[in-house]
Amino acid sequence: MSEEIKLLPCPACGGKAEIHGKARYESFYIECCDCGTRGPTAHSDFGNEEKVKNIVAYNWNIMPREQHWSKKKPITGWYWLRKTGWYWLEKEEQSAEIVFVNADGYIKAKSANSSLKREMYVLNDPMFDNAEWAGPIPLPKEE
Repeated sequence: MSEEIKLLPCPACGGKAEIHGKARYESFYIECCDCGTRGPTAHSDFGNEEKVKNIVAYNWNIMPREQHWSKKKPITGWYWLRKTGWYWLEKEEQSAEIVFVNADGYIKAKSANSSLKREMYVLNDPMFDNAEWAGPIPLPKEE
């Protein structure tokens, strides 16, 4: 019998978080029940679901809980990206997720369940003009 995985509150809003995903070649990720913030994702092979759940929980739990949000565009590193009122969100709805900003100014989402629909974005894309950033944050654990 596996031990219960404990998750800290959401770094974006302080709400309750849960692990989501399916076993057998699927991904596991953390999501806040209140604001929809999605945390780290890891992919599972058959038989290692508990290990993968522990990895995503570890990555969620190491995130700083006192976030300083800014509209200033980030430099290279891992960041929380928070968006409000984007076309796929309700007018006042917010969503936050972990992204990587590389030295060339490209953004890559960490989560396979990202609300960002393409794999890579340019930081100077106007869609990020009203986005808020928090970080840099610790490098997510892969294994």
